[in-house]
Amino acid sequence: MNNGEHVLAVKCGFGKPSETRVYDACWSHIKEGSNLIHDEEKAHNYLIKQLNLKSKAYNAAGGKVLKELAMKELEPINDECRKIKYFLSKHKGINKDNIQDYLNLYAFITNCKMKDENLYFASNLLLKLLFLANEKIEFRDIIK
Repeated sequence: MNNGEHVLAVKCGFGKPSETRVYDACWSHIKEGSNLIHDEEKAHNYLIKQLNLKSKAYNAAGGKVLKELAMKELEPINDECRKIKYFLSKHKGINKDNIQDYLNLYAFITNCKMKDENLYFASNLLLKLLFLANEKIEFRDIIK
């Protein structure tokens, strides 16, 4: 999800999404009555209904003019998806059980860069947060 100011990346299962999986992944992150720009995916319908969202759906199969409009409107989310795929491709051997942790890291870095365009800032902030965490982490627990 991308509202132009912040990125949120939430695991929604694997494969084609269902209405239930989309709703479970997104409902707590979307304000009721918000605008949802999407690609006419049927799995969005339940979320739209439950949160009383204003739906703006685009279908790129309706000719050249509609395809250009759809691509323009959907470009921010398509671009974010490309960036996530690239980010994940650089982390070989990802355990599917930990995918949300990688998505959280991606969103953290992206949101920091949206504010400061400096990866050093994001790295420094992440290290500060890790050192301030009130948890003990054993190396052997990480490499399991």
